[in-house]
Amino acid sequence: MTVFDNASHFFDTSVERIAKDTVRISWKTHFKDLQVSIYHGDSPETMQRNAPLYRIKGETAVEISGLNADMPHYFEIVSDKGSPRVISERRLPLQGAVNFRDLGGYATTTGQRIK
Repeated sequence: MTVFDNASHFFDTSVERIAKDTVRISWKTHFKDLQVSIYHGDSPETMQRNAPLYRIKGETAVEISGLNADMPHYFEIVSDKGSPRVISERRLPLQGAVNFRDLGGYATTTGQRIK
């Protein structure tokens, strides 16, 4: 998961690949019955904010299918209280990789981060 914005209404946000064309977006919140809108884009700059993919209330996860498996996907989670968070799936196609600099930021099993 990559986080581009801090938000107080969401924590432990994640994007997990559960099938070739499907991801599960989940988050935690301290707010009961929080209304959430989820937007999608190929980058944070190209987020389609004119119409959300999903608008849900009181839930803390959603599955999104029909995604191109060969492209990165970014999602913006926005609460009815106005705190946005942009997240994406961390995917590293290592087959034919030129270098390993993209490994930086991954959490280790001891809770530390790779530089």
